[in-house]
Amino acid sequence: MIIPVIIAIIWKMKNLLYYEFRSAMQSIVRNKVFSIVIIVVLVAAMLFPSATLMNVYSNYQDQQSSFYQGENYYLLNEDGISTLSWANARGLHQKLLEIEGVLGFGYGGNTAVQVFSKYTVEELPVRWANEDLLLFEGVDKEKLRVLQTHSDRIHITPKTAEKLLPAIHPQGEALELLGESLLVEEVYHEKAVRFDTLLESNMLVSPDNVSPTMTTAVIQFSSFSQSVYDEVLDVLKSYNPDASLSSYEAFKAEEMAQANKSHAIAIVLCILLWLFTLVNIISLLVYKFERDHLKWSLMFVFGGGKRSVYRQIYVELFVYTFCAYILMLPLLYVLKLVMEQVNIPLDMSLSVVSGIIAIAMGITIIFGYIWIRSIDLRNLHKELHFH
Repeated sequence: MIIPVIIAIIWKMKNLLYYEFRSAMQSIVRNKVFSIVIIVVLVAAMLFPSATLMNVYSNYQDQQSSFYQGENYYLLNEDGISTLSWANARGLHQKLLEIEGVLGFGYGGNTAVQVFSKYTVEELPVRWANEDLLLFEGVDKEKLRVLQTHSDRIHITPKTAEKLLPAIHPQGEALELLGESLLVEEVYHEKAVRFDTLLESNMLVSPDNVSPTMTTAVIQFSSFSQSVYDEVLDVLKSYNPDASLSSYEAFKAEEMAQANKSHAIAIVLCILLWLFTLVNIISLLVYKFERDHLKWSLMFVFGGGKRSVYRQIYVELFVYTFCAYILMLPLLYVLKLVMEQVNIPLDMSLSVVSGIIAIAMGITIIFGYIWIRSIDLRNLHKELHFH
């Protein structure tokens, strides 16, 4: 007995929704100029929030990928790093890897040097790093192998490629630094890598001859063990009594917390702007319906009333929002190309675009219903009774 009732209710709702949707589409087509104005207003109002959300997501992804790959990292404190020479670092690396439970010890440092290309010369920060540090940062093992077997190779960042080798494919091009000619092996895409990089074992341009400032020293454990941790700390203190270790996860959490605050502020502002737009669009729709006296007078005669107006506004609002987003996608793509020219990334992947559309439609469905239920239709009711 219950199942037929449920089926009947669903069938009735289906017919009702179909009628409301058809009426909404007829109203949209009948009021072409008004509909175009509403869609243009929606596109203009949603373009900035949508682009902002795409930028927030892109920055979030960049932030995530800028951290070391894997788990159980511990950072050597500044006192420990400041007294660590390159010769000591090599010896320390060897001792630490002899401890069972230590997967690697990455270290690196940088200094500013003049880098020449056939186009220009720039003073840039160049970094020396050992193999472990590059592996921590997610550099491909095959790329690393090439650096290990060819001492005349260098990895550069996209920014350096733009400055020194504009308008050409940089791979295989020659750069000169510290009196040596080096070939560009790869342009980095790993977000953790911010400097042009040479392997610490590079004999053409050795850090021993340049003495770059040591800036990074990080240890990876296979899993956390207090006994292994204490043994590692003893080795570190044999080089510097003030050496200590701190959890990389704590550092990562602090960095993400700061970034997430700015992301949250941007998201809240986008939602508030969209809600403000929604209120004004609903007001425009109410104004349109209040002008359509004849239609609503006829509906009133045949039993229509306040709920009919609510449903019509609700369905039209939904249709307008969806149409506006479809028309806005080409504009977002053009905006993405423009923003990339000034290094402001916008993520237009299918999942991001679908998510933003879902957010906008969800806000429309939920808050649109709340506001429509609270609007004052007294002027319209007067007209209905008058007719």
